[in-house]
Amino acid sequence: MALPTVTQQDLFDKRAETNAWDIVLLHHSECTACGDIEGQLEGIAGNYPTVTFSKLDVTSDDIPLFAPPVLPAILALHNGTRIWEALGTFSNTTNLETTITNWLNMQVNFDDISGATSIHEFST
Repeated sequence: MALPTVTQQDLFDKRAETNAWDIVLLHHSECTACGDIEGQLEGIAGNYPTVTFSKLDVTSDDIPLFAPPVLPAILALHNGTRIWEALGTFSNTTNLETTITNWLNMQVNFDDISGATSIHEFST
């Protein structure tokens, strides 16, 4: 099962929703690592029924202006607002899952995290 594809407009429309939790994979069809990360996200999506998992296909004609210039990248949005991101690849989902759980439970103080902090540095 592939992650459903969304558009930038779909993500902007989330701003009108309340209590919308989203994990969005920035993806490109020719990016092998993107496919690997998509598989990992598919594997954990069922563990988070309150979170919508999807992918945004990035093309040279449609580069998202709200996202980092790195593929693959995972964006975490709450009500359409970017809260955190994970860049690049990882060998397993343990730290990502801990981060998602902490995020949903409001247990991560993102004010203390700099732009260069990686998941493994703030996971428990």
